[in-house]
Amino acid sequence: MIKIKLTRLFSSKYGTLGLLNAPGFFCFALEPPWLDNKVTLSSIPAGIYSCKQIRSPKFGWVYEVQNVSERSHILIHSGNLAGHRSLGLITHTWGCLLLGSRVGWLNNQLAVLNSRTTVRKLTEHLNKQPFTLEVTQCLKR
Repeated sequence: MIKIKLTRLFSSKYGTLGLLNAPGFFCFALEPPWLDNKVTLSSIPAGIYSCKQIRSPKFGWVYEVQNVSERSHILIHSGNLAGHRSLGLITHTWGCLLLGSRVGWLNNQLAVLNSRTTVRKLTEHLNKQPFTLEVTQCLKR
């Protein structure tokens, strides 16, 4: 099975930024801030997870991160912002991972950019095969 690593760099009110590395593929990932694994609000805990493609009613064919403790429906999908909702920031995720080829700013928030294209390229690169995702803890909070 393919092994992919998500190395988190830091977490702030703007989200948790990381680097996603697959054999022959690299991109950025943005998740919500770490909020003690609270459902729909937090990034997922560090760990090793199985991922497989599912059909989402909202996003179509996407990867789902499975067996996340006390959580479900964690998807890898397109979107740009992952701010702390309780602080009034904009978010495009309810606890899922957003991918992008670049990092920048949108609406005065940290963002991943070129997200739809990046998610599509990852899916094509993996040929829709399942994979193992190793998520590391943030270097800085």
